[in-house]
Amino acid sequence: MNILILSAGTRNKVVQYFKENVGAEGKVIATDCSNLAPAVYEADAFYLVPRITAPGYLDQILEICKKESIDGVFSLIDPELSLLAKEREKFLAVGTTPIISPYDLVETCFDKYRMYKLLQEMNIPTGRCYVDLESFFRDKEAGLISYPVFVKPSNAGSSQGVSKAHNREELEKALALAKKHDHRVLIEETIIGREVECAILGGQNPKASPVGEILAAAEFYDFDAKYNNAESKTVIDPDLPDEVKEKIRTNAVAVFRAVGGFGLSRVDFFVEQGTNEVIFNEINTLPGFTNISMYPMLWKAAGFEKEELLDQIIALAFER
Repeated sequence: MNILILSAGTRNKVVQYFKENVGAEGKVIATDCSNLAPAVYEADAFYLVPRITAPGYLDQILEICKKESIDGVFSLIDPELSLLAKEREKFLAVGTTPIISPYDLVETCFDKYRMYKLLQEMNIPTGRCYVDLESFFRDKEAGLISYPVFVKPSNAGSSQGVSKAHNREELEKALALAKKHDHRVLIEETIIGREVECAILGGQNPKASPVGEILAAAEFYDFDAKYNNAESKTVIDPDLPDEVKEKIRTNAVAVFRAVGGFGLSRVDFFVEQGTNEVIFNEINTLPGFTNISMYPMLWKAAGFEKEELLDQIIALAFER
């Protein structure tokens, strides 16, 4: 089997894993737009390519697939997921299977407001969410929402561009920051409670992992708290009532199915303080596989080592 890893960046261990498991019968090819990306040097061969937004990028990747007889391709960055999913048939035409969720799933999950509207239709509890200031201020005057609120880009990953606003002045600054990442910006209700996560794996019959909890070192789990602050912690199987854990797992599978999920996702919730109500936060269709990533840790708690987990994910991609 020949595997192509796009936008490899610093994910050295991912490339190393595939090289170890492909063995002498196959090869691992990597790409990146920078020759300073260390992971590409772990591969059997690598290609320097333009940024994913550059004209001709897709054609160049398809040529690599043909030249190297690639069986499966996947990307390690969020912005490339939509491209792979949308152009799935072009890859299949050259004999390459994209290891990616369906296009509609990727688009729905990456667009936080679109996801919010879908969950409203499903009657799965979520916090209040606004895309225009007029509606937010109207509800604020009516007492339906109050500061503090979270402000975030509708389409962005790794908690980038997210701020917490405690007043009108901070709200305006937060809106300006979020707009640097996306033209559409959300204002979300702050849920007071515990932040929990559940990993999903499977196709027609998806399975839910045990529950994990995020203990952010900062006021909330932003990009810096997630990747740069060693005081942020993750807890596997936190101290929660059994019925709350089961509700988290049940709702995670329900969300995954509702968006047409296939393969893997991580679904995040809040457990509201005082009520223990399980409130949806977000779904991530490309959860991380770093040393601090919750997705592989949750499945390890269920008895799956990272190598076996990746084997199952790849098998699911070819099954689809």
